[in-house]
Amino acid sequence: MIIGVVGSRKSSIGVALIGDIDKQGGSNHVDGTIAYCPQTAWINNSTVSGNITFGSTFQEDKYKKVVRVCGQRARIQLAKAVYSDRDIYILDDPLSAVDAHVGRFLLEECIDGELKGKTRLLMTNQLQFIVRADNIILLSKGLIAAQGTSKQLKEQGINFDEFIIKSTNKDKKSKHHHLHHHNDKQEETKKEERMEQKEEFNDNKDNKQNKAAKQIMTEEEQETESVSWGSYFYYILSLCPWQIVIPYFLLIAIPEVIQVYQSWWMGIVGDPLRYSQISYHWKV
Repeated sequence: MIIGVVGSRKSSIGVALIGDIDKQGGSNHVDGTIAYCPQTAWINNSTVSGNITFGSTFQEDKYKKVVRVCGQRARIQLAKAVYSDRDIYILDDPLSAVDAHVGRFLLEECIDGELKGKTRLLMTNQLQFIVRADNIILLSKGLIAAQGTSKQLKEQGINFDEFIIKSTNKDKKSKHHHLHHHNDKQEETKKEERMEQKEEFNDNKDNKQNKAAKQIMTEEEQETESVSWGSYFYYILSLCPWQIVIPYFLLIAIPEVIQVYQSWWMGIVGDPLRYSQISYHWKV
């Protein structure tokens, strides 16, 4: 288990293990297959079963068992990892997006239950679960401050209560900053309202004076008509030549088309039944 205050680079360890961060030095060696659960759940444009199986062969008993210990949007990500049946599981704070009782259920039934016997690397701030960890790594400012079991860390003088207080104080400071900012905005709003009232009073005074004065009034004629698309087209061409306009719109349209196609294709790949039904040329 990896613990540390917000910003202590807990997530960076998991990302580094899967090779998404370049090493500045040293080496890492991973023996076995990996399932990685990022902190932000990635849900594909597919069915729930398609997201959980994600290319693996659908097994009804296994699927029902996984769904029983997982679920919800953030938990579908965990269910996908469990269903993949890997040797190593890197779990980046999967308990943060759920309630306390749900988090305990996930830990007991899934992480310590279904995944028992697997190598599990859990990054979390849920310190009530540290007694379950075989080994704890305490991070501070991106460095390992201490390591060992919860008993060993306490013997080293690590006070987990102070650790919780530090995290809580950071949250309180952040809330205090937002509250102070909110009060400043309210004060500015009141000043603006007073200025608007003053301007409105002056405008009313000017209007009364204008009505008393003699003025020559002339009626204005106003015509309304819809603007054609051709007018917009010629307006755009007047700003820049068509040799630039067409490539510009293509540069905007092509990435959008690729993104839609990628989402559609990942949904197909994640569903074995749909994948088996498509043409061979699409697979190539």
